[in-house]
Amino acid sequence: MALGVAATPWLAIDVPADVADASILGWIAAHSGLVGLIVFQIVTALGLGLLGSAASYSWFFVRGRARFNPGFVADPKMIRRACGWAVLGITGGTLLAAPMQLALFAGWGQAYFRVEDHGWGYLALSVVMLLVFTETMVYWTHRALHLPWLFRRIHVRHHQFREPTPWAAFAFHPIDAFAQAFPYHVAAFVFPLHVGVYTVAMSLVMVWSISIHDRVTVTPFRWLLYAGHHSLHHLHSRYNLGQYFTFWDRLGGTYRCPSTLPDAYDAGRPDAAWRRRS
Repeated sequence: MALGVAATPWLAIDVPADVADASILGWIAAHSGLVGLIVFQIVTALGLGLLGSAASYSWFFVRGRARFNPGFVADPKMIRRACGWAVLGITGGTLLAAPMQLALFAGWGQAYFRVEDHGWGYLALSVVMLLVFTETMVYWTHRALHLPWLFRRIHVRHHQFREPTPWAAFAFHPIDAFAQAFPYHVAAFVFPLHVGVYTVAMSLVMVWSISIHDRVTVTPFRWLLYAGHHSLHHLHSRYNLGQYFTFWDRLGGTYRCPSTLPDAYDAGRPDAAWRRRS
């Protein structure tokens, strides 16, 4: 795929017409260039992240506080700080990922835009491959971020919110935000990945990040890393480092069961009282 950078503020990208017609990202890249593509991603990520966080916070910490988080006391200062770090993290992480996207449009990776290039069977297989690949990389990246040197300089920005709320879901240092999204970006350099699968996967992991910060366990399945696990992670940072599942934590000796959560986090326990009353 040919790449052309024109002497314009938009850093125009030469995108083939069939690619531009096959994907919204391809269309934006073709018509607005690299800058337009980055702006689109920042705006949509901020919209999804902040609106999703607001909806979750309203449901579990305001309207449903008596049922889900009865002991919660809002701290407006911490909420503003979390929102500030979320804006910085999402914006900075997207900018840091821009060179990788430029490389993909230059044809240096294995991203593709048309399903017929590899077929529906491979598309389904690639979803499983992406899940296994990112689950592994996210766990070990997250574990590395808890090494003392990296934790003090980067990851501590997220762990300043020891009592998690949805506002903290994206409150990261930009390098941290990029590092934890890096497995998704690099996957398209490792195996063929449809841009639609990449886009949906990035959107779903944002929704998941909100859900594991709301302190409410909805799906207490044994191998799923749900909100209770992540509440424990914020309280005791060396446990529960996975993304969607607990198997790497179990293999790596970093697993801790949410049944050990303190009473203030009852809604995150697998036998939460709110679920028994439902």
